[in-house]
Amino acid sequence: MNRYKYMEKKFKNLIIKYFKTKLSVNEQKELDNMAHKNHQIFKGYVKINYYLSLTMSEFDLQKGKDKIIKRIQITKRKDKVLRVRKLIIAASIALLIGFSYFNDFSVNQSPKSSVSISPGTNKAILTLDNGDQIVLGNKDQYENEILKSNQNEILYSNNSKSSDDKAFNILSVPRGGQFRLTLQDGTKIFLNSGSKIKYPVKFKKGEKREVELYYGEAYFDVSDSKINNGSEFNVITKSQVIRVLGTKFNIKAYSVDKFIATTLVEGKIKVRSGASEFNVKPNQQSLVKLDTNNIQILEVDIQTQIAWINGLFSFEEESLESIILTLSRWYNFEYIFEEEKSKNYLFTGTLERTKSIKDILSLIEKTNSSNEIKFKINKNKITIN
Repeated sequence: MNRYKYMEKKFKNLIIKYFKTKLSVNEQKELDNMAHKNHQIFKGYVKINYYLSLTMSEFDLQKGKDKIIKRIQITKRKDKVLRVRKLIIAASIALLIGFSYFNDFSVNQSPKSSVSISPGTNKAILTLDNGDQIVLGNKDQYENEILKSNQNEILYSNNSKSSDDKAFNILSVPRGGQFRLTLQDGTKIFLNSGSKIKYPVKFKKGEKREVELYYGEAYFDVSDSKINNGSEFNVITKSQVIRVLGTKFNIKAYSVDKFIATTLVEGKIKVRSGASEFNVKPNQQSLVKLDTNNIQILEVDIQTQIAWINGLFSFEEESLESIILTLSRWYNFEYIFEEEKSKNYLFTGTLERTKSIKDILSLIEKTNSSNEIKFKINKNKITIN
């Protein structure tokens, strides 16, 4: 990598860290100096990052300016004050340009077909113990003596008169879907696109509570063992078992993944794979390698890992191949890479899952400084060169 590209990448990473409020004092000084010397480049990156902020929540312009002022060490030197002013101006321009800047799309569409790729919705298929299948979501609702469902969630009754404590249900969420589930013990589960889980409709008193995530991604908010007669809660996936006492965590275990990633938000869990077992602490992630059952424990950014439950995609130095795979599950499209090297392009950004696929791909194109990445949409297929 030549020096120019190295400095450009470093500049971009410093700006990203700035917007995540992770800059050290020395890094802030370095960014300040780079912004002063490369004002146009800085302004372009600020446009992108402020746009990402705007997609997540309503943004207060004055607070944005105040934040910039506080984050930069202001001295009495005139050149330092000038730099601060330039930073404020750049941020203001970005907010004023806002969404219109990114509506200047370059993503190609086939002239003979309209875009048929839409964001995912709340939908699922519930398979009852007797084999009956119930379609859920949109305007579909279902109710029996043990459960009630609405457009986005299934609720199992804690006061059910049913004596069948051996019955199991299966909830399947297709590509382009998501759905919530509250079990009989009060445990809440949020299933992402392309996921499938099996669980008992009723838990036996004093016995271990156990569910099985066949594949996909699920966020668990497990009800405390203290209100469940001390019963521990286990989640079984391929190659691992998670032991829980009462906590919040996320499991990503898609069939195509080489690892099972379990991220702890709060509480305490134990991850067991083969003969190995490790305790996982909050803000840590266990990675179980499927071909060896080896367990690795990493420190991670929790908000990035569970962004999907808040209606966001969050990518940090993630390959385009991995990003497109994630997007394809939510938007339910097929794709093909024409250039193998394009798979390795890295992208960092936070995006709303309600945005159109055209918006998302256009933003990725805009952040590609070498202008090598292009997308073409034809009906339900995306081609990446």
